[in-house]
Amino acid sequence: MEIEASTTNKRFNRLSMPKDVDDFFAKPSKSFVFPAPTTFEKPEFHASRPLANQQRKMIVKEDGSKIMDTDDSFTKGPWTIGESCALKNALFVYLQTNGIDSSEALNFVASTAKEKNDKYPGNHSQFLIELYRISGLNRSLTQIACHLKVKLEEQNWERAGDKWTPEEDTRLMELAQLYSRSWARIERALGRKGCRERLRQLETHAVGDYETGHFSKQEQLQFLRGLLVHHHPVSEDIIFPEPEVLQKIEADFVPTRSIISLRKKFENGFRLVWIEAKKRGWTGADDEKLTEEDLETVKKAANPGKFTRDLEIVLLRV
Repeated sequence: MEIEASTTNKRFNRLSMPKDVDDFFAKPSKSFVFPAPTTFEKPEFHASRPLANQQRKMIVKEDGSKIMDTDDSFTKGPWTIGESCALKNALFVYLQTNGIDSSEALNFVASTAKEKNDKYPGNHSQFLIELYRISGLNRSLTQIACHLKVKLEEQNWERAGDKWTPEEDTRLMELAQLYSRSWARIERALGRKGCRERLRQLETHAVGDYETGHFSKQEQLQFLRGLLVHHHPVSEDIIFPEPEVLQKIEADFVPTRSIISLRKKFENGFRLVWIEAKKRGWTGADDEKLTEEDLETVKKAANPGKFTRDLEIVLLRV
């Protein structure tokens, strides 16, 4: 019985195929040749043509010729002592020529890498090219920049054993707040090691002839007088005293307490006493009229709840 393909459903019926179609599905013979794959022509690579994203730093020699920063003619490998001395001398010649203090060498080199700096204006590449010319070294700009940074940090960190000055302590506290205690950045900015240990000593009152523990009534009274005289914030949003203000208060009113101790005292509730004293109209002109009885009254007004001798437990209750 012959089966025909249905034209209604238009389905493919293999039984209605001719024999030549069946022969097509059969195994191909050995003489069958597949078409050759499409070949793509590989582009030529020119070694003299730089890549599009490659930065080319040119150095102008004395004779006017130009070479690239990545040229193979530069010396490779570790630096010798003579090369380091030549680079150091070139740096200080450049600083002296431009009227920059040698103690600011590390900050100057770091700032030249920035696009815009008001204190140390200049271009980083131009600065390195000047060092290349003055030193006469056969080193690339990248090598000079990396080696210069390492040697300057080593030179400044030789002061790790020196005694800390009050100015360095104040600067350390400012950098600790600025860089969120990122010790690598703090040591680089301050130019010496041991910043973390020094700040711990300052916070635990392990240095200096300072008192520890609770503030006496007389110390609290003197601290309040110092705040009324020296602490005048320009905005209501900024009520915490600056390190310079605390340094003046320590020198003039509370010499028995460190700057860290005064700052913590202010943060842990004494700022409420200062705010209440300002509300009552006390200023730096009539601060001598304050007595210990006035201090007790102000402290009780700052804390309407249960009054205790230690005001440090009073937090944000006005």
